[in-house]
Amino acid sequence: METFDFRLANENDLDFISQLSARVFLKYGAYDETVLDWLLEPEVITVIIAAGADPLGFAMLTLEREKWLEPRRGHLLAIGVLPKHQRKGIGTALLEHMEEITRKYGVEEILLWTAVDNQQALSFFQSAGFHIVGSEDRYYPRGQAALALSKKLSQLDKERSEAANDRKITPYRVLGLADIRDKEYCYPKRSEPDDENEYDCQPLQNFVRRMAANHRI
Repeated sequence: METFDFRLANENDLDFISQLSARVFLKYGAYDETVLDWLLEPEVITVIIAAGADPLGFAMLTLEREKWLEPRRGHLLAIGVLPKHQRKGIGTALLEHMEEITRKYGVEEILLWTAVDNQQALSFFQSAGFHIVGSEDRYYPRGQAALALSKKLSQLDKERSEAANDRKITPYRVLGLADIRDKEYCYPKRSEPDDENEYDCQPLQNFVRRMAANHRI
């Protein structure tokens, strides 16, 4: 069985992510530009799947939370694989890796959207355990309708995550005094929470204001 490498995306991956998005998402909108905006957001985790030095695909995940509390749901923003490498298990491996990241953060649910007319993607996600939980007309910039799909983590997954969190730094944390103005929102520089992670911080007020503007809280 072929093995793949996973790593966080960096500035050298910008062209690959943009060009792949233009190939696989163009039908639904100018996502070659949108994904680059997502990539710059600190709360978005972007992972590259590769065979050696050759990137094969990417996925983007954000951890949604109730206001500034710890994350309770993962939102898979995008997942794409080079067309010539599709149907080779790469998408499955990438999706499973993103699910594992959400588990390590103690997340209870993964949500994603896919187009109603994209039967290949719908079958792929349903075979991975996702279920339709909603729909929205004209969801995409070019007017297509979309389905919301959700996957609940099993009780065993949650127990493993809770046990891991007992030993690890809380990945998303609020530091400071009771007043929100004196608090900071901190996020890890790497995709996996561990005791050696380095954190970047910003004023919590700024983060909440930006998230509210993006309709994420």
